[in-house]
Amino acid sequence: MTFSGTIQVKHNPVTSWETFSHTFEASADEKDAGYFGLQFTQRAEGGFYRASFSVRGSYDFLSNFMEGALGREIKILDNEGKPVWEGYIHQLEYDAGRTVYRVDLGEMANAVWVRYRVRGASTTSRSIVQTNADSISKYGRKEFVLSAGELETTSAADNVAQQYLDLHEWPRPSPSRLDPDKELSEHPTVSVECRGWFDSLGWCTYNQTTSTDSQGASSQIADILADTNVAQFVLSTQIETNATSVSKEYDADRRGGDIVKDIARLGDATNSRWVVYMDNDRKFVYDEASPPSMPE
Repeated sequence: MTFSGTIQVKHNPVTSWETFSHTFEASADEKDAGYFGLQFTQRAEGGFYRASFSVRGSYDFLSNFMEGALGREIKILDNEGKPVWEGYIHQLEYDAGRTVYRVDLGEMANAVWVRYRVRGASTTSRSIVQTNADSISKYGRKEFVLSAGELETTSAADNVAQQYLDLHEWPRPSPSRLDPDKELSEHPTVSVECRGWFDSLGWCTYNQTTSTDSQGASSQIADILADTNVAQFVLSTQIETNATSVSKEYDADRRGGDIVKDIARLGDATNSRWVVYMDNDRKFVYDEASPPSMPE
């Protein structure tokens, strides 16, 4: 059965650098403005996973949409207005016939540092964190950590981080077709790839070296979600108690989303399965997994 609900696009809910709201209705045919080709998936681990669709519209509307849509919030609503999927726009591809180009958040990084060793030293050091405040204000903080092996000086590491930032601090459009002999499309389209909000937990790293003892899994997950960089897009949490012992110490620049998934995969003392996921309204959940149900 074809989905016939609506797709609601709003501005980034955290950075709010703009005010935007648009609701796409299903496109009736290839000449009609609206969305088509909608697909969306959900997983037990992570919750809302991926969504994709294409939209038709005027050249002016689609050009403006391409310029500002990355990072905007997406909600897919059923015929009764109930949300069935939510996340953010990760990638856009504009097809105008003679020109096709793509832009995405995959390679973007606006906070960069380097792990390295000064030549002859045995301990790992970190460069200063090079950032672009304007990019962070628009999209949120998205970190990248380089491994540089041995370097001669600390300033060399700082320079490497800055050079990488200069290349990746903003999303960069990438053309996949430029054909001046081809006609402009009468009905241009933008293909939209979206990711669930759980992916945003992997935008930033989590390190904690002040305390080196252990605590319960749920307490550790709560500590990670208290990091305002890791949980920058989390609006609320529901963390059920799990006393499984885990380390408090993290010093490897691991991404927050990877850590909470690994903790959840430990289960509990009764060998029950636990999961982490993002629910409606950007709610982070850590809970014992529901048993599988048989279809009626």
